[in-house]
Amino acid sequence: MKRLALCSNCNVAVTGILLGCMISRINAKAGGVELEDGKVFQDDVIFGADGNRSVSRREYKPEAQLTDPDTRDFFRVEGYAGEFKGADKRIVSFPRRHNIMIDTAAFVNDEGLHRSGPVWELYDTDEMPEWTRGKLVLVGDAAHPLLPFLGPGSSMTMEDAANTGALFPADTPAYDVPDRLKLY
Repeated sequence: MKRLALCSNCNVAVTGILLGCMISRINAKAGGVELEDGKVFQDDVIFGADGNRSVSRREYKPEAQLTDPDTRDFFRVEGYAGEFKGADKRIVSFPRRHNIMIDTAAFVNDEGLHRSGPVWELYDTDEMPEWTRGKLVLVGDAAHPLLPFLGPGSSMTMEDAANTGALFPADTPAYDVPDRLKLY
């Protein structure tokens, strides 16, 4: 998105790119975004591409920030993968690079960590029943988060970018936005 937004001959209309901003609220119906500093922006479409800890997802379901620990087993890797489970802990292994390498990940609850160290904290979120609401469009991990050691995450984000680019060319009139959002 950044490359297209900064491209002078790409026929893309961009209001601007703001870096280092924190979103405090989104109004999907009105197409409004409020930043923590109080600034408010309004437009025809909002692309919620703010990742797995998405503020945009809260517009759909306020408690979607983190899921209940009972849903930890939502994801399963099939095939050559192995899984070893204990009380509140799990180790999974799965093939990488055409079955030449095995990748392993360990999961424990916060209470299972007895000393500090470099920990890769993972968040699991509920599946979203829809990726559009009002003028808000969720893309990437905000729409369909995957665990970070899975390859399809970046591919799905690129598909989202291609789809939104095809659905919303620069000359898309505001009155046409709701119908195009239904196609997404």
